[in-house]
Amino acid sequence: MAANLTDRIENYAIYTPSLPPVYVEFVVYPDRAPRGGVYPRDLNFLDCRSCLWTYPYAMASAGHLAFIKKSNAITQRHPISSHIIGDSGGYQIGTGALTEVKSWMRHAREPELIAELWRESTLLDRILRWLELHCDVATTVDMPLWARLQKPGKSPFQGCSVEQLTELTVQNLRYFSDHRGFIGSCQFLNVLHFDTEAVEEHWYESVRPYPFEGWATAGRAGGSLPLRRLLRRLLLLRDDDVLGGRYRSFHVLGKSQLVHAVAFTAIQRAVQRCTGSPFTLSFDSSTPIFLAGERQRYILPPALGKNLDSWMFTDLEFPNGHAAATVESGQPFPPGSPLSDLLTVGDMNPHTSPYAAQTFDVFSFMALANHHTFVMTRAFIDANELVFGPRSSPPEEIADLIGAIGDLFEREEWASYLETIRTSTILGRLR
Repeated sequence: MAANLTDRIENYAIYTPSLPPVYVEFVVYPDRAPRGGVYPRDLNFLDCRSCLWTYPYAMASAGHLAFIKKSNAITQRHPISSHIIGDSGGYQIGTGALTEVKSWMRHAREPELIAELWRESTLLDRILRWLELHCDVATTVDMPLWARLQKPGKSPFQGCSVEQLTELTVQNLRYFSDHRGFIGSCQFLNVLHFDTEAVEEHWYESVRPYPFEGWATAGRAGGSLPLRRLLRRLLLLRDDDVLGGRYRSFHVLGKSQLVHAVAFTAIQRAVQRCTGSPFTLSFDSSTPIFLAGERQRYILPPALGKNLDSWMFTDLEFPNGHAAATVESGQPFPPGSPLSDLLTVGDMNPHTSPYAAQTFDVFSFMALANHHTFVMTRAFIDANELVFGPRSSPPEEIADLIGAIGDLFEREEWASYLETIRTSTILGRLR
């Protein structure tokens, strides 16, 4: 029987693994032969018919999928049994990865021209329509502030100022507000940027007049968002009456640490208590795909013991090469997922030629990504059960943090207390 991870979620923050085109396209191929009894379609955990495991939540980027025609696991999904958060593609826009935007790179030192090219483009409408058609929740299209800090040739928006990028974002919000609702019933999240605190506030005041259904974070490309900054902004949103109620969702981009998972649940429950309304906090990462495709490493299930060091993911190099494909082919697949009992090292290394530079194939990379996704998703649920379940037994540092977050949302004068717990708990170390 397939493992259903959703049944174990008890008001926990939701992890939404980010799925790239190569994965969502591969898992719906109908004519691929099985490997070790595993078909590509079995790797589609969004499909409740998968014989391996099922989980309804994922993130999909319009920056990729709105511009390809191939059918995939997002376009084929069942809308009742799955829940997709759409990323509007701010990263692809900011880096110039989209074909049309890439052609603007030669005008990077002409910010007024770049702004005009964006206004005249039909990309915004195309992204909006894809998000509405295929997603339950989605971020709005932000013009990322980190683009102005990129090296020459890395972004067509590198010559734009904070004011110009903010103005373009406001125009995007106005377009979404005026043109949404023609297809589907997607709920939108207004994107917040965390630069300096002054820039953060300027951005917030600029985008605030557009009341969508919630908020999402965005930070520097390759940077990180300290949990302290996130808590501060959430409390400011709460005090402005734009958290909870109609603002029922908050999404944190690019986070997948175990301590973050339980901290996000503590935040979710604190917001529910102080607003008296439904509220969901979700978070995502592309780590499962990145470790499989870029690193060819496998994740081990975390121990989740009383020591804080055991609340971390570790990864090891997956056996690869001629030996793995031949004399070591009978070794078992690493432990931790439904694939562990079905595949061998040989199944993952089908190219047996001694001259093969790479003994993995596409199935191998996708299977490894599926393994990672299961291990991480289950670990986030396990971690939450250890902290919030009836037999709570987390490390003392985590228990102190969770208690402090709960107290923080109960205080009217929260600013000084936030600074206190930044230094007295592990809060100051979480980025």
